[in-house]
Amino acid sequence: MSAYLELLIVLILILPLAWLISKQNTLVAFFGTTLISLALRWWLIWFTPELNTNIDLLMYMDGGQLTAMGINPYDYEDSKEIRNQLRKDDYAYQDYTAQSQEIWDYCAASHLPLTQLNLALIYKLFYSPEGFRYYFAFFDAILCGIIYLFIIKNWKLKDNIKFFANIVVGICSPFLISWSIVNPGDKGTETLLMLLFLLLIYDNSKTNFLYWSALVIGVAIAYKAVAAFLIPIAIIRLWQKKSDMHSFIKMSFIFGIITFSIVFISFLPFIPEVLYPMIQRFEHGSSASMPLHSSVWRVFHLLLPEHWRIMQIISVLGLFLLSAKDAFRDSFKKVDLFCGNLLWIFIVLVLITSGVDRMNMAFIVCILILCKYCSSQQAVALLICYTITGLIILFYPLVKHILMLKGLFGDINFIESIMCLILTVTYFGIAFSLKQNHVPQPSRNH
Repeated sequence: MSAYLELLIVLILILPLAWLISKQNTLVAFFGTTLISLALRWWLIWFTPELNTNIDLLMYMDGGQLTAMGINPYDYEDSKEIRNQLRKDDYAYQDYTAQSQEIWDYCAASHLPLTQLNLALIYKLFYSPEGFRYYFAFFDAILCGIIYLFIIKNWKLKDNIKFFANIVVGICSPFLISWSIVNPGDKGTETLLMLLFLLLIYDNSKTNFLYWSALVIGVAIAYKAVAAFLIPIAIIRLWQKKSDMHSFIKMSFIFGIITFSIVFISFLPFIPEVLYPMIQRFEHGSSASMPLHSSVWRVFHLLLPEHWRIMQIISVLGLFLLSAKDAFRDSFKKVDLFCGNLLWIFIVLVLITSGVDRMNMAFIVCILILCKYCSSQQAVALLICYTITGLIILFYPLVKHILMLKGLFGDINFIESIMCLILTVTYFGIAFSLKQNHVPQPSRNH
């Protein structure tokens, strides 16, 4: 309980400092936002050593250790004796994965090659669970700085709304704190890459929108794959920048070669063994017998156990068709919003084993995009919904402990499912109520 009280005090103290930084020029504000975010996250890690045994963190460590030893994580027949030793040793030991070699192998190879290589790098550099947490938090802090830049460059809203968004989506985001610090993870790195791509693709410099954006989206796809949903933005952008059809084909070819090369190179050392585990994980994520973790479909599975799949299919198809209709009606002027909708639909609604950390990749990117086109009232409503649902997710373990809740209300994942469902309904309700043909320009103040 004391940790939650300390967190509240620190968050309150950060607000005036963040406000002062937001009044500086863009570059100073970016670095200030990043440093405040980093200080907050490292402080939380320093005072929460009990979280070093988080099960997800230990899985990251196992994957990093295995890959760092030069063993192909996707080839379960590679170095079977060493795998068995790693499963039973004290480093990153946990009962769940230690119960069988099959489970340990599956969990240790649960990421794309570039992520596995990144985990191997962390293992070699820092080794300890604290090192993994500090490393993840470092990139989360940069993410907060990128969120600030995206808001400043793209939102045509009042400064106080931008400041509020910078606090609740970035610096003090309850979602990011809950599912990056309390539950350590690396999903913030993928979110960072997706937002950086969006900043680059809309830059007027050819070096940025063609070469650097292709490089970043290639790394993003190689890291978590979901960034592939943003590719149509690049296609439309290159079409807008063309001087003739030949230049469009040439730029598209360059963009495609850079992006594909990065993804292919990251996969190359692990082909063909990597293909089966990745297909296996996708099938598990989309075709499991029932919703797991914090999936928004857990509520419907409980209420309508025989018909929730039908509701899922109808919802996914309906939201896709509505998104496509709006995109065609606006001649793809809001192609980023269309891609954001698809990203949300896939991560939150198609995959039925998503945790909050995975869903928050869509939440952050899509909310930042949607608020480009929102009125002030719509933006505030969406940001408040994101904040309240995030705070409930962050503090619900404390509420459960104090009230000694049991049953459904004692199931933290179920509460997270409800909160993510509420946020999903709010997001699409606002997205489909936007005024047509309203494509705002970036604020003139920056």
